[in-house]
Amino acid sequence: MTMPVEPNASASVDKSDRLRAYDGLVKSEAKKALEPTEPVHTTRPPYVAVAALLLSLSGFGYIWLGEPAWLYDSASTVESAESAQAGLRFGLYLTAKRLEEYRRSAGRLPATIAEAGSTEDGIRYVRKSDSSFEISGWKGDLGLTLLSSQSPEALLAPSRKILEQPHP
Repeated sequence: MTMPVEPNASASVDKSDRLRAYDGLVKSEAKKALEPTEPVHTTRPPYVAVAALLLSLSGFGYIWLGEPAWLYDSASTVESAESAQAGLRFGLYLTAKRLEEYRRSAGRLPATIAEAGSTEDGIRYVRKSDSSFEISGWKGDLGLTLLSSQSPEALLAPSRKILEQPHP
């Protein structure tokens, strides 16, 4: 035989159990909400990072290959008139020495400057006779001429100090 239960007693127990269960559920949900969650990972590429990388690479390429004037000191690349004259005098000196060396080894002057092995830019060679020549050189507005009767060392002497200075 079963014992009869009062209707009000079971309803109050049921209510209190339900209230405790609901409180437990609310507290556990609140606790879950406060806990840190793992970040959501996406599979699409980060467009901002890719764009920044491409812009950076383009900029570095421009600076490396283009050597822009606003970044590089263009004033240091401008050659002074004294330095240009010294370079021209040295080019004429080298050419005259090569021509003299060719005459000693071959017994005659070369027909062309290239035959003597000279590759100096802006220098012109004219063979006057079997034993005389004229070489002329230009660098910008500056022009110099050396005859075979003149000393190459005398032509070079005014520029020795400039040529002996170390260049950066």
